Amino acid sequence: MQRRLERSVLPILYLEDVIVLPAGLVMKGWRLVPESFLWYIPHALAYWQRYSLYKRLTLRAFPEKLEEAMVIHHPWANNYSHWFADCLPRLLSVERYTSYPLLLPSNYQRFAWESLKALGVERILPMEPKYFYRVKWLVLPHMPWLDSLVLFYPQVQFYRERFLSLWGRSPAGKRIYLSRARATRRKVLNEEEIRPVLDRYGFLFLEAERLSLAQQVELFSQAHVLLALHGAGHMNLLWMPPGSHIIEIVSEAHTTPHPVHFMYANFSRILGHQHSVFYAATAEHSKREIFDRADVIVNPERLAAFLSEVLNAQ
Repeated sequence: MQRRLERSVLPILYLEDVIVLPAGLVMKGWRLVPESFLWYIPHALAYWQRYSLYKRLTLRAFPEKLEEAMVIHHPWANNYSHWFADCLPRLLSVERYTSYPLLLPSNYQRFAWESLKALGVERILPMEPKYFYRVKWLVLPHMPWLDSLVLFYPQVQFYRERFLSLWGRSPAGKRIYLSRARATRRKVLNEEEIRPVLDRYGFLFLEAERLSLAQQVELFSQAHVLLALHGAGHMNLLWMPPGSHIIEIVSEAHTTPHPVHFMYANFSRILGHQHSVFYAATAEHSKREIFDRADVIVNPERLAAFLSEVLNAQ
């Protein structure tokens, strides 16, 4: 018997004669539809300047006007964390989500396409960056807040169970360290210095960018510890068995007034995981950077002492 999805309340707009920009923003005439953009007021001006007025004037209209479509993405949605926290909950809030053609940028990473296929979404209209799209009838689930797992847990639990049924394995007690060596920003600069510590505590050293969604679900369903610098890779906590331990490395210079790790801490709490934070020294060149660009240096001795304490306490 197929389990019924009990949806929480997420408002859905049904709009007539709108324009959809490649970034997922929706315009009614020259007005930006606020339900299509992220989170809070300070973003609105930046969206208007970067994505709305400029794009509306510079993009060409797609040759055909679409009869109907649905939009679930936003400017940062081509990101592992935002895709699962923001976009799939929007999709699954629509009762007949497989019935509508889904507008999605053609350059999205493979985890997005893999997840949609696993959820039975087959009607996808790839968006090209040089066009805006005219839609007669648009289905637009509201843009959720960043910490949306609290409000939209039924949707998250639905796709979590679906993916685990397809690709999950039995828990095997693995410990995983995710490297950001391939990232363009926010990296641990001395990873080679801490590798002996990671080896001593039995951590697998992985780069998530090399793995498909199916491989990530398979690996993390077998893990009970995830250690990484704050980043999208922490969203793999979704596939880990309850009672796992999620450890975030965070820059010391970027802990106030709003700790950057709150999202994964809340995700961990709701899914029954433990969550810990290890504060690392901020690299000198990063002390004036915003948190999502700051490089860090991890002290091997401090990390060893920290792991000894938190892992032995399990």
